[in-house]
Formats: sequence, C-alpha cells, structure tokens
Amino acid sequence: MLFFGKHGMGSYCYGTGGSSGGDCLDPDDNSKGIHSYPYRSQVWAYDANDLIAVKNGQKQSYDVRPYAVWQLDPSFVDMQGVAYDSATQRLYVSQVYADDTRPMIRVYQVTP
Repeated sequence: MLFFGKHGMGSYCYGTGGSSGGDCLDPDDNSKGIHSYPYRSQVWAYDANDLIAVKNGQKQSYDVRPYAVWQLDPSFVDMQGVAYDSATQRLYVSQVYADDTRPMIRVYQVTP
C-alpha cells in the first residue's frame, strides 16, 4: 500500500503559522494548528500483509513500519488525492494551486 503526503522536517509547534508574526514560523500555512516547517512531500510504502496481521490481532498497530519511503520532487506541494488505474497502469496525483490558482493532475506510467 502506498500513502502520499507531506512530512514536517522542522520542530513541532502548535499555534498560528505565517511568514511573520503568529506563534509558529510557517510561510506555507498561516492557519492555527500543528506546524513543523519546512515540509517534504513523500510516499510511504507498507506491506499489506502487515496491515492484515494487525486486523487479525497478530501484530500491534504501532509495530507496522514502512518498508520504503520515497521523497518526491520539491514541486509536489498540496497534494489532494491519488488514484491508480490498473487497466492502464497509470498513477494520477492531483495537486491544488500547482499552476498559480489552477489545479494540476500529474500522470505517471507504472512499470511493475
């Protein structure tokens, strides 16, 4: 299983973000909440059998770790969704505000 998201590389801070003022220095997000600027977009790969083992009570949820983590290109920000088409073996990644105010759909051919 693949999980797409962003990972905070900085120190944990709870409060208001923004590039100046506020409780947390976070130019990417001025909302109130959890911040850990700067961020890196990445993909976490998990073995589905580990998740089934948790469901069946054979493993604890906190014991499951990704077997691989891939850092994405820095232009990957604000990912909104990911879909896979098994018929064409294409991966679609939607990104909000990628082209100024317009969204972008990135399409990748997956070669097993």
